[in-house]
Amino acid sequence: MLIFDTTHTSHSHAQTGIQRVCRSLFAELGKTRAITGVCHDPYLKAWRPLNAGELRRMQPGRPAAATRGSSWSLRQRLAGRTRRWLNAGPALPETTGLICPEFFSAKVGSKLGEILPRVNGPRIALFYDAIPLQFPEMTPPGTVGRFPAYLRELLLFDGVAAISEASAACLRDYWHWLGVT
Repeated sequence: MLIFDTTHTSHSHAQTGIQRVCRSLFAELGKTRAITGVCHDPYLKAWRPLNAGELRRMQPGRPAAATRGSSWSLRQRLAGRTRRWLNAGPALPETTGLICPEFFSAKVGSKLGEILPRVNGPRIALFYDAIPLQFPEMTPPGTVGRFPAYLRELLLFDGVAAISEASAACLRDYWHWLGVT
């Protein structure tokens, strides 16, 4: 069973390039493999499988939203807090691999240490581009500030799949600059 981290996309109506890739990849992998979407629930304070509403948000071709941000409804917040209080969060399935196709936030990045050791197989992240480093003036300031830590967190994975050779070269150059071998 592959688990597929959709913490942001499953809580967003945005249709950025990353969200479109996440939704399409999730749908296509689901046609040929056993795959479970997961998210880090900040109210449960744990990783969990997606619920029905979150799975609906993962369907490709959804109408775009005006904002890129993710949102958690009051019902989702209360459910997470209640499950945490009752110590009744849903367990993750046994896994043979993990795919992280999103640019994850600092909150999610700080929780990778909780999920990565539970994966009995390859742990793969997708890397899109280094626009926040190359063109910071075209990128929200929060993303620019977060990006170097994100690039270091990618080193926690067994592999990183870049979407192009240019992206791969940029990532390798950055890691080389950091002294990563």
